[in-house]
Amino acid sequence: MANKTPDGIHNYAIEIDKIEIKEKIYKVFMYQGTFYIKLPECIVNGKTLKETRKRVLAKLSRNKVRLNIPGMMFCWNGGRDPEFVKITIKGIHGQTKSLEIIDHREKDRIHQSSRYSDDNYFRTLPKKAQEYYIKLVTARSNLNDKLKKFNDKYEFDGRHEAREAIDKILAAKEGTK
Repeated sequence: MANKTPDGIHNYAIEIDKIEIKEKIYKVFMYQGTFYIKLPECIVNGKTLKETRKRVLAKLSRNKVRLNIPGMMFCWNGGRDPEFVKITIKGIHGQTKSLEIIDHREKDRIHQSSRYSDDNYFRTLPKKAQEYYIKLVTARSNLNDKLKKFNDKYEFDGRHEAREAIDKILAAKEGTK
């Protein structure tokens, strides 16, 4: 009979064993030929128990590595008040693969910076370099705004125009028949 399983593992998975990894006991589940082990932050699976155990060991080891990489992060803040913020990169989140950083404005609070975000990270920059970068980014933003206004005024959809012209010509030909 199938056991009710932890969140994220198929309800029909069967608990087949318990294994000890790094002094902790984990339940091993199997469903349709795949082995599953649920960790607190994610589920690890593999085609064999040996492969699954190896993946769990790698994940547990990776999650314990803590870094102290100092740097700065550029915050655009919608262009209202762009700034550089001191940060420390602490690691990479085991499940989401996002950077774990401490923003020194929020003392000791580690938060994730999405790997899909547009965050710009820099080594610690002197004040003049920060000011110059902000000037460049602001100029680029202003040029993008001007380009958008120009395009909105003069650009047109050539395919749409061509389709409308063809439709008018065909309609006129049908009207003369």
